[in-house]
Amino acid sequence: MIILYVGIFALGCTAVQNLQRIKFKYSVGGDGRIMKMSIPEFTNFYKITAGGEGEEHRYVYADSSMIYITSMQGAGTVNQPLIAQDQTLYNKRFSADTAVMEGVDKNGNYWKEIKYYNVFYGYSNVPLTQKSLFDKALNSVKIK
Repeated sequence: MIILYVGIFALGCTAVQNLQRIKFKYSVGGDGRIMKMSIPEFTNFYKITAGGEGEEHRYVYADSSMIYITSMQGAGTVNQPLIAQDQTLYNKRFSADTAVMEGVDKNGNYWKEIKYYNVFYGYSNVPLTQKSLFDKALNSVKIK
């Protein structure tokens, strides 16, 4: 039993060390804001800009799962096609200042999107074995 606990403790410490703190800067009515989130180490980073209409950051993993944050106004998010398939979620996305939408895609992978006023963040293409880690990342969000 002692070896098992030591093994679990070592794995827990490794997982914590593999998290990265990221920052996403955006503005609300001209006021600058910073979103901070602790996410698992990623393989690729993509930054997409839309000529003053906002910005999107995508953190992509080796298995094609992804965490994203976007402030791009008028553009669809990574999960918007999945949200559009459910009229209730689609209405929720546009009728509330804050909303949480989630589901399972056709391949059995999980997706989640959180709307916080004019910022959307979430994950896509996440296998069940990684879902709790990605949920933990979204729950780590701090906005100043």
